[in-house]
Amino acid sequence: MGIQQNLADAMRIIKERRNISLVDFSEELGISCSTLQEYFHGQGNPTILMVEHIASKLNLDPIALMSGVLEPNQIDVLLLFLESVQKVSYLPQYKKRQFVRLLRQMIELWEETEIKNCELEAGTQIETIDP
Repeated sequence: MGIQQNLADAMRIIKERRNISLVDFSEELGISCSTLQEYFHGQGNPTILMVEHIASKLNLDPIALMSGVLEPNQIDVLLLFLESVQKVSYLPQYKKRQFVRLLRQMIELWEETEIKNCELEAGTQIETIDP
């Protein structure tokens, strides 16, 4: 799949998941409806700056949009997470603090896992280099 199609697929999935109109989605992204339609059909040719702009508005990494790294399930998970974060603003202060503590713990676990994975990969590479 090409970059244009990856971008189109990701944006279409997000729009459908949010269940919003083309007009509302284009307003959210800050681009015209006609430009958005071109992107959806894989016909537009967005600049890197435009891809960065769209990714920023969607709270995604521009590379994820262009590369198609995000599978629909991953996008759904990210959207659910973002919706949850938005709903946190309605919680009482003590629950917001609890949410922040739990989020920090999650991030620490991810970082620990990432470090362990890197160490394992480095160990594997060393083992394959040494006879």
